[in-house]
Amino acid sequence: MLWRNVGVERKARLTEGGRVSRRTVVAADGTMHEMGLVLPGLYRHTSPEGESLEVLQGRCRIRRVDEGDWHELESGARFVCEPQVTYEIGVSEPLDFVASPLSRG
Repeated sequence: MLWRNVGVERKARLTEGGRVSRRTVVAADGTMHEMGLVLPGLYRHTSPEGESLEVLQGRCRIRRVDEGDWHELESGARFVCEPQVTYEIGVSEPLDFVASPLSRG
């Protein structure tokens, strides 16, 4: 997928000691997305507003911290992170992703 007429934040936000890199992309309609790269490891993530996570390359497993079932994700997979819920993400190889806000309806 190719996005046209977007603005990209030049400086990445590095977290987890530089193991997670995210950049904000603003689409022509004003929607903000984040593109990022996650190096192998185990992480916790909470999205205040909720977001849809699309795996572009790599693989990972994800689960709600309060549940035991892991969901395996690989290239092309999507996962919805509910607002204010903490997730554990286990990354086994570098993960290239796009996070998009949940639709408001």
